[in-house]
Amino acid sequence: MTVIVKDYWKSHVSSVIYGYCVCGREVQHSAKKIDEKCPLCGATLEWDLSDKKLWHNGKENETI
Repeated sequence: MTVIVKDYWKSHVSSVIYGYCVCGREVQHSAKKIDEKCPLCGATLEWDLSDKKLWHNGKENETI
């Protein structure tokens, strides 16, 4: 099963981008590591960082 990661957000202390699998597990995307499979449900993860609708509150540059 392939799922699109949603609700992206950036950490204010690093360049890591986080998002959520459909099962609710937090996953990460960075220059060093990209989660390709969800560690909880095993789904293949698809990252679409260019889609603003998938970012937290629709704001790509928002940090939490």
